Amino acid sequence: TSGKALTTVMTELQGKVHNYADFRKAIQEVCPVEIVTGPIEGNTKGYYSPDEQEVRIREGMSELQNIKTALHETAHARLHNPALTECNFSQSEKEIQAESIAFIVAAHSGLDTSDYSFPYVSVWASGNVKRIEENLEIIKKESAKIISEIDESLEKNRMEQMQIGI
Repeated sequence: TSGKALTTVMTELQGKVHNYADFRKAIQEVCPVEIVTGPIEGNTKGYYSPDEQEVRIREGMSELQNIKTALHETAHARLHNPALTECNFSQSEKEIQAESIAFIVAAHSGLDTSDYSFPYVSVWASGNVKRIEENLEIIKKESAKIISEIDESLEKNRMEQMQIGI
């Protein structure tokens, strides 16, 4: 087809998440900095602050948007934290990596974030698939680590709850 490019719209995610509190706790355990929920000015859903060594998530969002945002910002805190690693990625590479990781980890847990994640990555990749492909090894490696660590945390939490009879 030809014609003017369509505007990319990211739809805020709506919905509940099964075992939300446990999943959120597991994300905190794999995040190298504290995750804080609170007010954020503007339209930003969350951010990672290397200076403050925290992730901030906008209060009042749905559970699904909250989890997706926490995963995205956790990826930033793990991959783009100058206190932990030397980071020479451009801002677009950082955003492609973080959102792709959030999508993969959420999908592993049965959560569909595609309505938000696909347009987000497309915008940062400027519609160029090669920009995504250039980051695939980092995305795959970090996604696998986070999935493994979250699964371990959830299992540990489940076992602890069984022991105390919850």
